[in-house]
Amino acid sequence: MLNSPLLRNALKIGIATFLTAAIAIWCERITYVWYSLMAVVFVVDDNDAQTIQAASARVFGTIAGGLITFLV
Repeated sequence: MLNSPLLRNALKIGIATFLTAAIAIWCERITYVWYSLMAVVFVVDDNDAQTIQAASARVFGTIAGGLITFLV
């Protein structure tokens, strides 16, 4: 049953989205939970290696943007 790649990817993105929403709501500091959910949809990919690469690039971009904003 879980041999289907479509089902596996649907479960992966569903669980990732649920966990992200749960953490965002639990922290009570994120005003717009929608942004973190969009990040999950953009980053999660069919291939796990590509997902990790996209997530690390997104984290690096966020840190770089924060540093540039702080310096300017």
